[in-house]
Formats: sequence, C-alpha cells, structure tokens
Amino acid sequence: MIQYSEFKKVIENITGFDQNILHVHAGMMIFVIFSIVASKSRRSKLAVVAVIAAALVNEIMDWAVGKAVNTGEPVSDIANTIFWPTMVYISSNIKRT
Repeated sequence: MIQYSEFKKVIENITGFDQNILHVHAGMMIFVIFSIVASKSRRSKLAVVAVIAAALVNEIMDWAVGKAVNTGEPVSDIANTIFWPTMVYISSNIKRT
C-alpha cells in the first residue's frame, strides 16, 4: 500500500500539478475511457458510477496507508474527482425540446 502513495507522489512530481487538479483530470480520464470502452456514450450512468467508485477507492487507499486526513480533505478530493464527469453526464441527459 505504501507503493500506491509513492506512485501518486511520482505523478505529482512528473506533472507539476497539485493533488486537486490531478483529481479533476483523473475523474475526467476515467469517465472518458469508461465511456469509450464500456458504453460508447457520455449518457451512460455506468461511467459516472465508475468515477465515483474510483474516487472512493482512492480515499480508502489513502486512509489505509495512514495518510493524515484533514477534516475536509476526503470530501474535497471526491468532489474534485466526480464534479465534471457528473456535469457532463447530467448535461448529456437533459431532454431538449
């Protein structure tokens, strides 16, 4: 589990992005890849569920390795990860007249 934490630090160092922006990019990457591979549509609820599941697993992994959890950090991380995929999903499913 320590390797997971180190892997995330390596990505931060390579990209130069902080964790907040990496959560946004990771959420969109998972959403787009899952939409292409699994459902071929941004309208698929499964793509959003995959993003939410990944966000939750990431926070569980952070907790499991003993990462100090600030009061709002897990909530902020999950919100950053799922916000834009959820907005794309909602906007794709609005019925237009």
